[in-house]
Amino acid sequence: MRGTRVGPYLVEDELGAGGMGAVWRASGPAGAVALKLVHESSIEGRDAVDRFRREAAIGLRVRHDNVVRTLDVGESMLPNGRVHWIALELIAGRTLQSLLFQHRSLPESLCRTTGAAVARGLAAIHEIGVIHRDVKPENVLVADDGRVKLIDLGVARSIREDMRMTRTGAMVGSVLYASPEQLGVGGRLDGRADLWSLGVLLYECATGVHPFRCGDMHSFLRAVLDDPIPTLRSRCPSATPFFEEIVHVLLARERTRRFETAGELARVLDEGESSPWWSARAPRR
Repeated sequence: MRGTRVGPYLVEDELGAGGMGAVWRASGPAGAVALKLVHESSIEGRDAVDRFRREAAIGLRVRHDNVVRTLDVGESMLPNGRVHWIALELIAGRTLQSLLFQHRSLPESLCRTTGAAVARGLAAIHEIGVIHRDVKPENVLVADDGRVKLIDLGVARSIREDMRMTRTGAMVGSVLYASPEQLGVGGRLDGRADLWSLGVLLYECATGVHPFRCGDMHSFLRAVLDDPIPTLRSRCPSATPFFEEIVHVLLARERTRRFETAGELARVLDEGESSPWWSARAPRR
């Protein structure tokens, strides 16, 4: 693939591969990009093509510093068949999953700033009526300069479309980070499903373990839906009461008990213990 021209881009080095294709470093008219390529021959079924196109369409609509920017989309004919492509801004950095693999857990200060950045990115996505539906460490990119970017809108859907999918029983995304609503319990989906996923992510970042770690899927589902959630400080004694409360509010099984919006969560994390939200709750802790 290296040296192939795809649209206006010259493919260079492979950056990674996933279930739907590969991502390559490529050079184009405006400089280097990350080029996501999917050969039509490797896509099974029309749904996969629609998913790829949906990712491109949503990416073009979102413009925010905490969401990897979609620059260009298209289709090209190559000698080995048609290829669908998305050109993304190229960010030097590592995924949150990679950082957790190396360090096991992260300092609370980093958890707070990362959580606020992801929340701001989610707020931008929610503003256009879309739910990300796949917030997890692999989909959070931490740039070498400290910026935090949400990536992979491949399973994102509009709230209206997600309501239809919920009625048909479809489940897309990473089950380990799925909210009770995504598992079919708790009513319709909205942006607060992404906040649950962010709560799982922050719990895992702070403690080094998943809050619902179980040996099999049946036990996992029971833990998510019914079992008491181990407190954050039972697994991370150094966590502050403020951060523990943030995470446990995000992990409220009833979505009405979570933060109402991602924007509200971002503000509370930015303000910290001086926030009116914490001032109203701290005496009860």
